[in-house]
Amino acid sequence: DERWYVCRNAVFILGQIGGEGVLPMLELASHHHEVRVRRAVVQALGNAAGPQRVPLLLDQLGSNDAQLLSAALNMLGRFRSPVIARAILRQVEAPSFDQRPVDIQRALFGALGEFGDDDVVPRLELLLHKGGWFAQATLERSATARTLQRLGTPAALAALEAGMRSRAEAVRTACLDAMNARGL
Repeated sequence: DERWYVCRNAVFILGQIGGEGVLPMLELASHHHEVRVRRAVVQALGNAAGPQRVPLLLDQLGSNDAQLLSAALNMLGRFRSPVIARAILRQVEAPSFDQRPVDIQRALFGALGEFGDDDVVPRLELLLHKGGWFAQATLERSATARTLQRLGTPAALAALEAGMRSRAEAVRTACLDAMNARGL
């Protein structure tokens, strides 16, 4: 049905039913053009079967709607899986990432700091040094350094320390700011 409110109401009912049986119908609704329907899908997934809902939630990471993204990340917080961290990292590494709204960029970096582990550190290090000597101070560079700091693993802290020795001033500054925020 093209009427978004009909779809949203149907999704709400599916959420009340819950279980594995509603997942195919929620998947169909998760591709609806109206963001309010997709928000209802994420809420309904709270009552759906456990790990089977993760792919539907990961599909919502590409949204530029802050409310939808926040709800999806919150729901993903119930699971601890490297798959989630890799999916978030793919969003951050996407060529169009810098064109997404700033609040979306920050939310994704924050989630990466929450879900990430040492497996994401090498790719974050590449993002940190992107641009080489001509690197400029950017939100992405600062957020990458803060994400490494938030991870706090020995590998992440080593990446920050290496960044503080970089020839690029923007990299050094971002790493120093992140380390100062840590209190080191």
